[in-house]
Amino acid sequence: MTLFSISFVLGVYWLQQQATLPDSSLAFILLSLPLLAWLFRQRAPALNTLFILLFSFGSGFFYAAWIAQQRLDFELPTAWQGRDIRLIGVVADMPKQHERGLSFRFDVESVSSPEATVPPHILLST
Repeated sequence: MTLFSISFVLGVYWLQQQATLPDSSLAFILLSLPLLAWLFRQRAPALNTLFILLFSFGSGFFYAAWIAQQRLDFELPTAWQGRDIRLIGVVADMPKQHERGLSFRFDVESVSSPEATVPPHILLST
């Protein structure tokens, strides 16, 4: 169980080192690894362990990719970037001071600009 957990965490770490998110269709290759481990369980225990570790590594990798993709799905559309949008909402967190200025989280309650689409939560910076 410890090796499985370490391998999963290494998969998550490996995703963090990538420049782009992987194609999710590659995750279907992971489905074959438990089957291969089951087939080789008696003949080659070391190979069985390798398949299980590869499966846990890939599971961590694609789990982190799935979470990252969910976060990226909520973005301001390119057509609305650089344009003024009227919003009504609340400041969700206390402003935070950092080396580049001030930032705070803003929860959007309604959009007053016609046809504008914005994510429900926005991080604003000055």
